[in-house]
Amino acid sequence: MNTVTLIPQGKFLAFSFLASASLMSAEITKAATGAEIEAQRRQLQSVYEDSGAAQVEGEVKIDVKKPSLLASSEFLVGPHGFTLVPKGAVIATGRAVAVESVAPKGAKLLNWSDFLQRHRGGLRLLPVTDNQWTGKESLDPLLTRIEAAEKSGYTTLTSLNGEPVSLPKIQKLLESKE
Repeated sequence: MNTVTLIPQGKFLAFSFLASASLMSAEITKAATGAEIEAQRRQLQSVYEDSGAAQVEGEVKIDVKKPSLLASSEFLVGPHGFTLVPKGAVIATGRAVAVESVAPKGAKLLNWSDFLQRHRGGLRLLPVTDNQWTGKESLDPLLTRIEAAEKSGYTTLTSLNGEPVSLPKIQKLLESKE
């Protein structure tokens, strides 16, 4: 018996189980025979073969070269832990914070903001603008600040919005100056 009952408080209709079962579409309730399934499989196989893709017997080795985080980073090591910074971000090294190529054993890895907070006395940031970082502006105004940073005794890093960034053009500029 198919009954539909309206619920006065809401906007919902309640169907009996038999009513909802009779509303199902024919596609959902239709069962496929073995011959129909085989015909669909053959059709898909012919589409696959026409596409030009071929299966290779044995193992297929795909060599994907991903950039390595450790290969493109340096470790800043201080008395309270260490952190990763991009290679080329460190302009001058000081006494309190060292630059290493491998991670120290037994030290704690810190995120950049925690490392900067704990080693505030030994780190200095050299702010770089967006245009200088992208190469739209010259880096020459930074040269005097870099010379002062080298003499200061602090570890100095180039930073964009407070985060360390690598500036390869500064390294080239310093090498050409010498």
